[in-house]
Amino acid sequence: MRWLLATMALLVGLGGVAVHLTVSDTESLFAPVFYALPLPVAGGLLALAALLARRRMSRRVIGLAAVLVLGAWFFKSYGWDYPASGKWKVITWNLGRPRHPFPPLIALVKAERPDVIALVESGEIPAAQARAYEGALPGYHMFAGAKELACLTRGQILDASVTGLVNGSDEAHIRVKLGAERLNVFVADLTASPFLPRQPQIDLLAAMARGHARTIVMGDFNTPLESVCLAVMRTSFSEVMDGPHRGFRETWFFGLPLLSLDQVWLSRDLEPKFATRRLTFASDHAPVIATISPGN
Repeated sequence: MRWLLATMALLVGLGGVAVHLTVSDTESLFAPVFYALPLPVAGGLLALAALLARRRMSRRVIGLAAVLVLGAWFFKSYGWDYPASGKWKVITWNLGRPRHPFPPLIALVKAERPDVIALVESGEIPAAQARAYEGALPGYHMFAGAKELACLTRGQILDASVTGLVNGSDEAHIRVKLGAERLNVFVADLTASPFLPRQPQIDLLAAMARGHARTIVMGDFNTPLESVCLAVMRTSFSEVMDGPHRGFRETWFFGLPLLSLDQVWLSRDLEPKFATRRLTFASDHAPVIATISPGN
């Protein structure tokens, strides 16, 4: 039994690493493997195989492979930067459909005082509950749209709309006025199914967000940052965790740094100053907190 477990852990771990190093999620056949076996999981399986291996040489070789995989992931993911201020602070958080008003959300807004917080899987927020948030958070205004997408902002909400993408994905476009400045905020919730292709909805979202000045695209992409499907976003936007950040980039699952699903993308006329995630057990997703400024 021990030999069988070691062999299975070794083969699955090596398979995950191989998919990440080769086809990534470009092929529908291998995409579920790519999403189900992020590098920390694949490296962990190799470490388990090393512990279960009977022969000393096997333990050393497999253990070295595990160290290399986990080390490469850690140094790519983890940031050591110090917090830096910016003109605006933005947050995105997948709430996991709580009851409203949601005390952890109110506590987060009071602690961080973001200019804009984008909410995904907010659940239905009736008008009375939206007003309850505004009462608990003086100076904030709430947009609670269809498709469980919502937004709280210290600015004025000029207009907002919700659009379905493809494969069950949705986005909300909210124009916000903060003082004399205006921001275009796109809140995205892309499909979570590992068997549905990510490229069509990411392409459509990027096309809708391009061409707007001072644009922030944030939400639950259900697609890790290492996915090649996000290349289209990188042609016009920068992701805050690719810049100065502290801690892990990964926001899922319940504090474990497995997948970087929740993201904040900025148009080229905005500059990321600092980003981090907030450890919480109020949702299976961690909120991403970023400070940004107008670009040069």
